[in-house]
Amino acid sequence: MLYIFEILLLIKEEHNPNVDIECIKNMGTNNQNFFGCFIVTYEREFLLEKTIQAIFSQTFPPEIIWIIDNSESLNTKQMIEQFNHSIVKYYRVGYNAGPAGGVAIGLKIISDAGYQWIYWGDDDNPPKFLNTFEILLNYTHNTNNCGAVGSFGYFFDKKRGVTKRYPYSYLKGAGCVEVDNIPGDASKIVNGDMIRKYGTLIDSDLFFGFEELDFDLKVKRLGYKLLVDKNMALTDLENSLVINNREKNTSISNEWRSYYSYRNMLYILKKQKLYNALFALTVHRFKINVVYFFDSFSKGMKVLQYHLLAFIHFIFNKKGLTVKPKNKYLKTN
Repeated sequence: MLYIFEILLLIKEEHNPNVDIECIKNMGTNNQNFFGCFIVTYEREFLLEKTIQAIFSQTFPPEIIWIIDNSESLNTKQMIEQFNHSIVKYYRVGYNAGPAGGVAIGLKIISDAGYQWIYWGDDDNPPKFLNTFEILLNYTHNTNNCGAVGSFGYFFDKKRGVTKRYPYSYLKGAGCVEVDNIPGDASKIVNGDMIRKYGTLIDSDLFFGFEELDFDLKVKRLGYKLLVDKNMALTDLENSLVINNREKNTSISNEWRSYYSYRNMLYILKKQKLYNALFALTVHRFKINVVYFFDSFSKGMKVLQYHLLAFIHFIFNKKGLTVKPKNKYLKTN
């Protein structure tokens, strides 16, 4: 069964923190452009419709949903036309701009329309709780200089050049905590005023991989806070082992993901002038290659080729779509 349906079955009940529900609802009622949404998609119309329905099912749904379509086919366009809902809008990019390019377009469209808060949506990662938006928007109301909120986040290790999950001890209790990075699959909601003031802050040339981290580091440097709900983050931490084990057993090769992750992290570390971390990450990748060689020579050679290609492209400042991605989902009837 597809990953999206497993997630929806795994955790779909509401969390019940101390949320000022009436205040959030009043903000949405009094301000016509309070909460907008975009979803970036690529050849996943069979997942996208379910994700849109999950967003509609939220206790506090957005006022508008823009579909940013990176697809080469017209399948997604046709699905949206058949879906035929007044608040669902469609934008065809015309080529595969990757998540980074799609997010840049989505942020600009929604911010230009004057929305205060913008949901950064992913076609296969709908909100995991029925009241996710309601909970997260409550933090935007109660926090000064809030740049973004999400359901979970990561710590950025500046010494090693890696992102890490926060430990249980950091996530216990009620309320929210500040983090270094909120990934795109964490029901990320971004401050629209911040985007209008400073631009989209997205490096579209990254194409795929850590574009959210690059964005978040810029947001924090501007003095804004990144907040996640503790209960949601703790639930995600508890489920991460199950999900990771499932993904490790997938038949879809992930070397291309490793290529983009390594290449883009090198760019980010250079931009942040974290040269020791850049060296540490390169050594870590070499160790990973050694492990793969012990497992399988052919696998080790394949991973090594991708890592070397990523490093060479970093040296020569080659960005964008350089390695063709592979869809991790197989279309089913």
